[in-house]
Amino acid sequence: MINVLLCEAPGGAPRCGDAALIDAWDPAGDALIWVDIDCHDVEAARALLTGRFGISPLAASDALRERHPPKLEWFDDYFFLLFKGFTAETADINNFSVVHISMFVGRNFLLTVHALPSPSVSGLWSAVAQGAVQPRRGTVHLCYRLLRRIVDRYTPVILGLENRLDALEESLAERPDDAVLLELVNYNSRLKKLRRTFGYQQACLDELRHAQSTLFNGESEHEFQDVYEHMERLTSLSALMQELSRDLMDG
Repeated sequence: MINVLLCEAPGGAPRCGDAALIDAWDPAGDALIWVDIDCHDVEAARALLTGRFGISPLAASDALRERHPPKLEWFDDYFFLLFKGFTAETADINNFSVVHISMFVGRNFLLTVHALPSPSVSGLWSAVAQGAVQPRRGTVHLCYRLLRRIVDRYTPVILGLENRLDALEESLAERPDDAVLLELVNYNSRLKKLRRTFGYQQACLDELRHAQSTLFNGESEHEFQDVYEHMERLTSLSALMQELSRDLMDG
């Protein structure tokens, strides 16, 4: 499925449609387009990325892979950013799953690619379509907004574990048993995976906040600094949680 949002006039309401709306967009013009690709048809998605938008074939292949670590890559007139977000079904750390979200950000286009539904993408899409977020602030601003939504969905899952670890600590003092140990082993394993993802993503955001790009405006450095700080706190917090879970396992 391909959804398209086209903003042609400053202050005007964006037009929403399917792939046919791409033909109304001029790559050399000032109209801004956001194309969201649910890439179940990988070859069709690849043809659209490399053909209509001139995306590097290697970058397109990375975006369409089922598994790939987060990354940031720069090209002449766009950058490619791959992040991992929680799926809509994720409620806590016991059963979290991730969706790979690829972003190609150019002067007047934003392309998002994902194989699974993303609540972060759909939430931002609705906000733009309803006028709560102004697309005329630029594609880099939309990228920032999407990153904040991705990172913000991590926060309650990580914070929710803190209370559970406190409860387990009390339980170990009263009735230590194998069930508690098994739960702690599970937390340790999942936190290790999240820390690895967070580390990659923090490095990408660190590069973005210091980047000198013609795509960026006066707000870009501040925006990427903001999302970097949120990601940094989550990385530190997940490390603290993993250390606590290991301490409880040793106990």
